[in-house]
Amino acid sequence: MITNAEDDARLAVQLQARTESGLAVAVLGEVDMSNADELVQQMAQLLPTDGSSLVILDLGELTFLGSAGVRALLDCRHIAEQRGMQLQIAIAHDNVRQVLTMCDLAEVLGLPAVPSPTVRSGGSDSRPSA
Repeated sequence: MITNAEDDARLAVQLQARTESGLAVAVLGEVDMSNADELVQQMAQLLPTDGSSLVILDLGELTFLGSAGVRALLDCRHIAEQRGMQLQIAIAHDNVRQVLTMCDLAEVLGLPAVPSPTVRSGGSDSRPSA
């Protein structure tokens, strides 16, 4: 558990579900250099060694991901792989999605692509008519 009260308010790792095939984990708050190691430690404690095959991460309520947080996610992925599991991000906050995309890690971490915006009917020219 996180011992620093300030970090406790900024990071939460919650087990959402555990099945025979894997588990779902939500990461909420912010991950930066002050608490990235805590994320890795908590994930290492949650990840089973019993043959589960999949870890689904919900990062929908993770509003900030600094460079140390990116590294922490990669460390979590590595731990999962060492245990014979695949780590996959099911959903991510727009801020986190942007960081992972800029780092070219969205696909590596299994983050689904965002559907492209729908083109309005009537053509692609959005200029007002005269």
